[in-house]
Amino acid sequence: TFDGRMGRLKYATANLVLTALFYIPVIMVLTRPTFERFALLAIAAVVLTLFGMRLAVLRCHDCDKSGWWSMLLWLPTVNFIVTVVLACAPGTDGSNDYGEPPPASSWWAFGAAAFCLLLLFVLTLAMNMISIRLVRRYREVYE
Repeated sequence: TFDGRMGRLKYATANLVLTALFYIPVIMVLTRPTFERFALLAIAAVVLTLFGMRLAVLRCHDCDKSGWWSMLLWLPTVNFIVTVVLACAPGTDGSNDYGEPPPASSWWAFGAAAFCLLLLFVLTLAMNMISIRLVRRYREVYE
């Protein structure tokens, strides 16, 4: 649901997880584009966007703001600023109109999410380097 509140650390962690989850179908499409993979990418984009909007609404609630402020995420350039503000702005102390304060989050979860995202980028970079070498060898052999 879109009720409740979410703290800064949990918001940042969840955004890293969503980014990593979206990165996987993107790489699948880039490595071997097929209709099925494009369809999977489209479905992932819709589902992860809905989850991302839920995160933003809960974070707005923690700052004692209406969830409608999260609609600013749909504006180009402004969305980056809003994401940074939501990740950095402290929530209200104690209860507010949207409920009790969220429970404390763990830095371990944030670290794990950041590590997974970094690992995906490194693996993609390594895969691209291997692909470039294979293309060069192919050209040397067949030219």
